[in-house]
Amino acid sequence: MSAPSALADHCGGRVLGEAEVDGLLLRHEADALEQRPELSGHYHPKLRLTLKGRHVARRCFVATATKLILPAFGALTGGMDAGDPVIRKALGGRAAQALVPLADRLLRFPLAA
Repeated sequence: MSAPSALADHCGGRVLGEAEVDGLLLRHEADALEQRPELSGHYHPKLRLTLKGRHVARRCFVATATKLILPAFGALTGGMDAGDPVIRKALGGRAAQALVPLADRLLRFPLAA
């Protein structure tokens, strides 16, 4: 039995490769050619910086005008650098920024093309 069908058997419902909800595409991995608004996961981006001589890494969202890649929410999931060429390719060369949520604000960092 494949993992998707096992999940459906256990949780009910049906497993889809992607879904569109009110004009927003939900899919596991970003499609570089997609022009419609898209929400995806898969890469689990992290922003890595050096501040005052210290290396800092924080989970982040990666956003363009039409794409949002979600960070990992679990402690055991890795984290691909937000500026990694693989993520940049998935964004289709669009201008992007890393969004780092804090308790009281959202920090924005432009990502190099």
